Formats: sequence, structure tokens, C-alpha cells
Amino acid sequence: MSRLVRIIILLVAIPRVKSCSQGVALHRRKLWRLILLACLGLIIAISFPTHYSTASVATGSNTHTQNLTSNPNLVQRGQKLYQAGQFWQAATVWQQAATAFEAQGDILKQALVLSYIASAWEQLGEWNRANTAITKSLKLLKQEQTSQETKDSSTLILAQILNTQGHLQLAQGQDSEALATWQQAETAYAGIGDQVGILGSQINQARALQTLGMYRRARANLEQVKQKLQLQPDSILKVTGLRNLGDALRRLGDLDASWQTLPQSLTLAQSLAEIERSLAGELPSQISVTLLSLGNTARAQGETEKAITLYRQAAATAVLSTFKIQALVNQLSLLVETKKWAVVQTLWLQINSQLTKMPPSRMAVYAKINLAQSLMKMGKRADGQKKSPPISIDNSTIAQILATALQQAKDLGDQRALSSALGNLGSLYEQTQQWANAQDLTEQALVLAQAHKITDIAYQWQWQLGRLRQAQGDHEGAIAAYTEAVNNLKLLRNDIVAINSDAQFSFREQVEPVYREL
Repeated sequence: MSRLVRIIILLVAIPRVKSCSQGVALHRRKLWRLILLACLGLIIAISFPTHYSTASVATGSNTHTQNLTSNPNLVQRGQKLYQAGQFWQAATVWQQAATAFEAQGDILKQALVLSYIASAWEQLGEWNRANTAITKSLKLLKQEQTSQETKDSSTLILAQILNTQGHLQLAQGQDSEALATWQQAETAYAGIGDQVGILGSQINQARALQTLGMYRRARANLEQVKQKLQLQPDSILKVTGLRNLGDALRRLGDLDASWQTLPQSLTLAQSLAEIERSLAGELPSQISVTLLSLGNTARAQGETEKAITLYRQAAATAVLSTFKIQALVNQLSLLVETKKWAVVQTLWLQINSQLTKMPPSRMAVYAKINLAQSLMKMGKRADGQKKSPPISIDNSTIAQILATALQQAKDLGDQRALSSALGNLGSLYEQTQQWANAQDLTEQALVLAQAHKITDIAYQWQWQLGRLRQAQGDHEGAIAAYTEAVNNLKLLRNDIVAINSDAQFSFREQVEPVYREL
């Protein structure tokens, strides 16, 4: 019997118990809001790795890609299937195209189509197949003997494949590797003077920087990209660049600037959808993701009703089930906070029926974690308030969701997501007052976060460890854990805190509960 299954069994029969301190619960509520928003922001930063959006971000001039129409019945069929969300069928058709190009001895086209196949397997959560396809693609390019006449085409294909590899790495939690890969892609684009490809690579690098917690550096890069984008014609590249800048501004606490930037991305996407029929398969997804980003910014501003509306719109326009579920999960968390229980029950049933449809990915892991956090909040309200929610979710259900997230994070090798899953499972044990198990899971989460220098997660588990030690009477150990949490917060202040005073105030307000524990 696996450890995950034992965890679930242990929690099945555990009743909800009262919090040991309502004051501590009040302190935690504010910071968990920060943690949830951070997770939401992280998901949005890495959540759009589809092939056609990938190409629009960093494909560049597309000259060689257009030449693939020499076999239109296969390549174009695959593209249409992909855009329709039929990823398995797309992979099958593209594999036929790759085989045909291999028979023709056209290694460049074969390598590029293999990168398309990798994107399709990514969407299905078939990571071994995706990684195998992209590795084979790069290996073929290295073996190809290029002449001076085909050098530019070969370099362009290399840049496009590196771009896809970066998306695969980011989706699997390999943030530093993704950053390095996109830097290589930028170098390749620069070598052939492809300005659009350079800009797309820089946008992708900013996404990687954000997932690494380097928000100020990401913002600086995106501000430079924005200026260069103004010189480019309207395109999905602009849509993506503006959205990423808006997300970075939100994480830096500059909410007004984020709110000004994101609508520009949305308006542009909607305008392009009306005039560019060739992009009909891609733009709805761009619109949905931007609505999701707007919802997160509205939420950070305290505009609850506006955020709920935007999440509903994002879910309604989502093309892929993964984005739809994420929008629904975000909406559910706000409905729980505002105690709209009738809608919560309907939405929970809708989400629960679709959870298994999400292919394993970092985005799927965080969606499950965010969902579990909302369900745990309902449990806390039931324990700490005279009037309980009219619906109740068993601890075993929450544990199963977190156990699935934990296993998927392990399979992906995503250390950040794994730490988050372990820590939140520890939080569930804390809620049921199983102190020893809660401490064990929290310590595992902390070790992972410290080993990989994930400071913005480490302080959360240090704070949680302090509470657990305090609950077990280990006051000295609790103070030591709280002190470490505060020290990490001081480090975070230097990189995460926004540039303006409003953001600094917001940061102090959200982390103040940690200081009050000392």
C-alpha cells in the first residue's frame, strides 16, 4: 500500500474538530489569501503552452513552416485537429507526416513536425512521449548537414523547436532549464535577424523569470518588449506580451498598472478575432486566458463581484478543459469567501465531475491544490462559526484531491508543485489535529523548498511548522520556526515587494500575521 493511499485512509474517518486558536485562524486567513493568489498567478504565468500559441509567441518569420504545405493533407489536417482540441488525432496525423518527410529525406521538416507532435503529447499529459519527440527532433537537427543555402532555414527550425522545448520544460516545473532554452532560442533568432522571434523568446523568458520569483527582472524585460511591440503590427504576439506584462505587474503589487495593461491585451485579442479568420482556432483561448488574468487582478484589488464575473466569462470562453476548470476553481474560491453556498454547491459538483478530465500538468496540480484549499476553508468555517455551510465535503475527498496532485507533481518531477502539495496536505492534517502526521508532511515540504531555494514557499511551511510545534507544546521550536519564516520574508521583500508604496503596504499587511506569531 502506497504512502498516498495510507494518507487517504487515515483521513477518511477523521471528524472535523475545532481550531485550537481562533486568533491563529484569523491570522492565517489573510496569508492564505496571498498564497492562493500567488498560486493563481503562477498558473497563469505558465498556463498557455499550446502549439499554436507557442508558434505565435516565438515562431518568427515562419518561412520554412509555410513550406510544410507541400504535404498539406497531413500537416494542415493535424493543425486543424490540434486547434479543435483533438490532440491524440493531431499527434497521429503529424506522425504520418513525419514518416512521409523521413521517407523523402527531408530532415528539417521531419524535425519540425516532431516538435508539433511533442506539443500534442504535452496537452494530453503524455510527458514521456512529448520529451522523446522533442529530443528526437533536436537530435535530427544536429545530424543534418546544412549548406549555406539552407543555413537560415535550419536556424529558424532550431529556434522553433527550442521554443517548444522551453514550453515543455516550464510545464514540467523545469523553470531554470526553460529560461536557458528560451535564451538559446533568442540567440538563434538573432542569428538570422528575426525580430519577431526575438521578441517572442523574450516574452517567454519573462514567463520563466516570474515562475522563478524574479518579478522585477521580468517586469523590466517586459517593459522593454512592450516598447518594441508598439512598432510591430497587431498580432497574437502583442496579445501575449501585454498579458504577461499585466500578470507581472499584478505580482509586483502594481494593481492599477496591471488593470490598465490587461484590457489592452483583451481588446486586441477580440479585435483580431473579428478580422483574422485564420486565427479563429487560437484567439478564443487567448481571450479566455486574458479574462482569467483580469479576474485575478480584480480579485487582488478586492473587487470580488467583478472577479467572479470575469472568471465566469473565462470559463464560458475556454476552449480547453484545463482552462475551464481553472476558471471554475478560481470562481469557487471567491464564492466560498463570500459564503454564496447555493452557488458553491452547484459549482463544486460541476468541478468534481470534470477533475479527471484534466491531463497531468503543473497547471492541473495547482488547480487541484487551489480547489483543496477552498474546500478546507469550508471546513474551517464549519468548525469555527455558529452557522455552518449547508454543504460539507469529507476530509477523505480533500485528501484524495491532494494525493492526486502530489502524485502528479512527483511524476512531473516538479519540485515546487510537490512542495506545495505536501505542505497543503500537512495543512489538512493540521485542521484535523493530527499533529505528528501534519508535522512530517510539512517538514518534507520545507526540505524540498529549501533544497531548491524556493523562498516564497519555504516561509509558508516554516510558519505552518511553527504553529504545529506550538500546538504540541514545543514553544522554543515554534519560535525558531517563526524566526526562520520572518528571515525568509525579509529576503522576499527585496525581490517581490513592488516598486511603489501601495504595494509595500499590501505586502506588509499580508505577511504581518507571521510577525505576530513571534
